Amino acid sequence: MQGDHDAEKRRQLKMAMRADPDARLKMDSANSSKPPSSDGYGKPSAQSQCKRSGRKSGGQKGHRGNFLSKAEQPDRIERVTQERCPVSGVELDDSYFVDSIARQVFELPETKLEVTEYRACVYEFPKSEPESMANFPRRRRLRSSTACASTPG
Repeated sequence: MQGDHDAEKRRQLKMAMRADPDARLKMDSANSSKPPSSDGYGKPSAQSQCKRSGRKSGGQKGHRGNFLSKAEQPDRIERVTQERCPVSGVELDDSYFVDSIARQVFELPETKLEVTEYRACVYEFPKSEPESMANFPRRRRLRSSTACASTPG
């Protein structure tokens, strides 16, 4: 019964191709059983799912925007100088200096991974059979369980 269904499908596909000779050229992985790798490089551009609001793209009139305020006390101040005049080539020193223009750049500091090794002390009591071990801190999860070495602390 499955074979009859497949044969009927093939017959309908052949009839559709006879009706539209360019149908085979229009086939791709989205509308046929062809694999996506056979689509080639000319892929159609994706359609945006966003609805148009009627406004132009970008910032709208009246919107103030958000920005970082200038820091009163920057962590570091670097003086940017020029060695020569770009027009005349005269060597520049402080006698030519009249003013400066400030621009602040906000950068996040580089994070450093800090590794803490906890060593639980093991105690042995005279005239007592079991040993006693200090408990590891409970607040921090120990992510790596390496073999305990009996190294003095």
